[in-house]
Amino acid sequence: MIQQPFPWQSEQWQLLQQRLTQGRLPHALLLHGATGMGKQQFAQAAVNSLLCEQRGPKGLACGECRGCQLFTAGNHPDFSLLMPDEVGKAITVDKVRSLASKQANASQYGGFKVILIMPAEQMNIAAANSLLKTLEEPTPNTVLILVCSHIDRLLPTIRSRCQRVLFSAPQQKQALAWLNQQTGLDSAAATQLLALADYAPLRAKQLAESEILAQRADTLSMLQAMARGELTPLQVAEQGQKLGTIEVLLWLSGWSMDMIRLKFSEQPCHISSPDVLDRLRPLAQQIDLHRLYEYFDKLIESSRLARTQVNQQLLLEDVLIGWVRLFAKRRR
Repeated sequence: MIQQPFPWQSEQWQLLQQRLTQGRLPHALLLHGATGMGKQQFAQAAVNSLLCEQRGPKGLACGECRGCQLFTAGNHPDFSLLMPDEVGKAITVDKVRSLASKQANASQYGGFKVILIMPAEQMNIAAANSLLKTLEEPTPNTVLILVCSHIDRLLPTIRSRCQRVLFSAPQQKQALAWLNQQTGLDSAAATQLLALADYAPLRAKQLAESEILAQRADTLSMLQAMARGELTPLQVAEQGQKLGTIEVLLWLSGWSMDMIRLKFSEQPCHISSPDVLDRLRPLAQQIDLHRLYEYFDKLIESSRLARTQVNQQLLLEDVLIGWVRLFAKRRR
């Protein structure tokens, strides 16, 4: 099946095709934005378009030519894909160096040679430095496409040598229409899932296919019990590990920010978790605003650490100990 860009990617797609038609396609594209915006799918559609020998009027691949058939089969000689060997592992320098010989060779079919690197931020330092040489000395008709969810983790020198293409959250109406079509959820449920996913449509769809809402509600119940001194951080951390440290930290961050908003207004204009607002309000009333801001900062740093090789259990325990301390004076 030929990959097509999502409805909210029309502007980026039109710009890509315009540059392709005008012969002004950059030698390196950096597709960046939050997880769940469809960057990977856009990249696949772009690669397919560049390798297609009979592109349609909108630049979409035909799906029938030799280039499309080879790409779909996964053995197009003018396409290279660089990914970690395992999820969470680094892209090594050996993988990047292997590009040099491929770049030196002419296209076997007389069109573009395309290299896709994702997630680009997972290149180790040696790999990133090796890629710089490729970016500094591009070969004709070679296009590098880097897909990145955390652009701050890329070397500034790499960022400066690529044409950036940003994928931000689509308009809510457009995202809701797509999510309703994909999942059959009513508008209220779809709206809540989008909020939980930071308005990333693909992330919201993934959440809809899981038991995330029930798990999230149970997690908040455990946090309420900890605030009352009925559960320990160790007990809750063990449960949180089963759900995923990053997921729990994401919920905690959202709830903490909502409680900060509640400190300023009983009915905030913007709230990320309206479905649990009545449960957050009494918690917010027990916490000093300054300490709540400090805790939110801790959550941001912990979320960053959770994506490294840090001990996830100890990290989550430390965060939950911090949660208990928010209420410690109130219980004395």
